[in-house]
Amino acid sequence: RLREWEEQGFPVSLFGGDYHKAVELVKEYKSISTMSKKGLEKWYKNIGYPEEKDADRSELEQLYKKVRLWEMLPMEALRKECARIGGPTGQEATSQDEKELRADLKLQLFKQERLIAWEARGFHALRIGNADTVAQMIRQYEHFRAMGDAEFRKACGGT
Repeated sequence: RLREWEEQGFPVSLFGGDYHKAVELVKEYKSISTMSKKGLEKWYKNIGYPEEKDADRSELEQLYKKVRLWEMLPMEALRKECARIGGPTGQEATSQDEKELRADLKLQLFKQERLIAWEARGFHALRIGNADTVAQMIRQYEHFRAMGDAEFRKACGGT
């Protein structure tokens, strides 16, 4: 059954044969797959990121699935994911408890995913390298984008 799920695109091998975790992940992925775009946008905004008109449903769905996967991964697999993207793995951290470390690693993975998506949209996010800075740029971009021409000219100091 695990092999079948893996072939269907569920990354259950990351759980090292833990059937119960694999079942939980499959249920989560199926639930996320049924969410509307509005529901996915609400989730995204609730975690503090700006509404993005260019983010399609599929992008948000895949991102949410990754977040749920990271939340369920064993610590060692989570560290491997961080190493795969070239980020710190927390091996050097001696003072953090596991809960804090997990939160830091998940946030690092999330921010890297966003930087990659924003880079693909032309925001030079990887060169900037700071997801919070780029998120603020996106907020401003979306704000300007929502304005009419006259409102935009006024905001830019024109008449």
